[in-house]
Amino acid sequence: LGLDPSYSQASINASLLSLTASQADKPMPPLSCLTVSPWPKRNSETFSRLNAVTERCHDVLDLIQTVQHFKQLEVATHCGGLGLGSLDGLVRDVHEEFLKSLDKMKQYSQTALVIDEQSGFEQQFFSFRSTVKKLEQQLVIVLERSLELCSTTGSQLWLLEVFQGISSRKFIKDSLRAQYSTLVESLVSEVEELAETFHSQMDEPPFAHHLPPVSGALTWLYGVKQRVSIPVQRLEAM
Repeated sequence: LGLDPSYSQASINASLLSLTASQADKPMPPLSCLTVSPWPKRNSETFSRLNAVTERCHDVLDLIQTVQHFKQLEVATHCGGLGLGSLDGLVRDVHEEFLKSLDKMKQYSQTALVIDEQSGFEQQFFSFRSTVKKLEQQLVIVLERSLELCSTTGSQLWLLEVFQGISSRKFIKDSLRAQYSTLVESLVSEVEELAETFHSQMDEPPFAHHLPPVSGALTWLYGVKQRVSIPVQRLEAM
């Protein structure tokens, strides 16, 4: 319109000052009139996308942990984990079936974080978890049978140590709770018997004849300590 820019800016500033002055003369409304907008609930539509992403991240984490646990089955069978051909064969069968299910799951690795029903990840992951649940049930039977065949507490602890990753899974741990309780009771009983033996032999400890008395006594004492500490440390690690 051909107006001076400085004049236009001055007019705008004057209008703003007038508006601010008029608002300053008005009293502030009481706090009781102010409305506080509540934070939406976690399951509201506002957080639907965030909840879907969070749940998918949990699924991926569960998938990674499951792969790590079942991967130890291969190592356990190669080192003669159960010591019995038939039971080791069952463990190998479980591991092979798991690998087949994992290969199907790998086909959806590129869409793992794509929150879309058409991606197919959710359906395949449900099938994968169903297979894992079935394999866990088979492993529970194998471990129960193997623990029954172990003649000593030490051999039972060694068995659980070899299968530590897989035996720490919630379903398997809950299923073997009775065996764990029996194992703890057996260990406590062995420690009590060892304590009685220690008190009865501490004045004249048995040792090899080729050792001097002091060295022989220390060697005997070290052996007693190892018989207690090693099983307890293995049990604590589980």
